[in-house]
Amino acid sequence: MLPLITAGDLQGIDQLAAMGALAGITNDEKIILTRAAAQAGQVAMLRHLFECHHLYATAPDELGRTVLHFAAMFGDAETVRFAVEVLSFDPHDRRYKRSNGAG
Repeated sequence: MLPLITAGDLQGIDQLAAMGALAGITNDEKIILTRAAAQAGQVAMLRHLFECHHLYATAPDELGRTVLHFAAMFGDAETVRFAVEVLSFDPHDRRYKRSNGAG
């Protein structure tokens, strides 16, 4: 599934979803999918995953990093803009800091 995400293959994701591939995945797996899309700068895929397949937009990974963090780490301005404006991320929201207090 990750190759479809990073390639931005919306139709392929929809076909897998129609076959039930997204129905049984865990929250951690959903985070991996959204993180992969953010890393690849796939704004259309992120929008599609959130709007059509209801994957969590603001769910942090095990280190507290979100879609916004991965977009920023990989330097894609369009994805950062999408995360801040469309997903309504507050870059100062401290809920997403690491559990050891480092942010």
